[in-house]
Amino acid sequence: MLEEVLDNYVEPYIDLDRLVEIAKLSDELDARVEGGDLLTRVGCRIGVVVDSAFNFHYPELLEEAEALGEVVYLSVARDGALPPVDVLIVGGGFPEVLAEKLERNKSFRKAVLEYVERGGRVYAECGGFMYMTSSIIVIDSSEYEMAGAIDAVTYVLERPVGKGYTWGAVVGETPVAPTTPFSKATSSTTQEWHLERKPSL
Repeated sequence: MLEEVLDNYVEPYIDLDRLVEIAKLSDELDARVEGGDLLTRVGCRIGVVVDSAFNFHYPELLEEAEALGEVVYLSVARDGALPPVDVLIVGGGFPEVLAEKLERNKSFRKAVLEYVERGGRVYAECGGFMYMTSSIIVIDSSEYEMAGAIDAVTYVLERPVGKGYTWGAVVGETPVAPTTPFSKATSSTTQEWHLERKPSL
């Protein structure tokens, strides 16, 4: 699937050789964010969901997690409980494909919601973000309950509704994107590729 995406959506539009040439001209960048106890805490226990529903994680994220403390690998589909963790990471994947199975695991969904309500820290992106919403409505209009930590419903669509680059602003203090001393918001440019929408957000 990754090869197909590269062939159809990356290589026809981006000169990768030129991109590498430009990158080599740059000085080494310090990408670490100063402040934020999540990034500087050592010895913490980090839960990372890796299973058939959530199987996309940036290698750098996992490397950073292992450098910061003990990594506990979890399965939203199989595990019945959430062990004690300081941070929970739910990465990308396709929860809509296994939505019925995820819904059936009520004990894990309840544990995740209770963890969030107690103030637990979560990094959820893409499919992981979908899992944290109240429910997912798939293409055939069936609706499946998810963790419910985010009061929103995810609709899975047949065609992409957003792809390319987008702009966002951080309006509150977070461990990975703190506000700047000169502004109330830190801006960022990111990539989006959506086959779903969350109209209730």
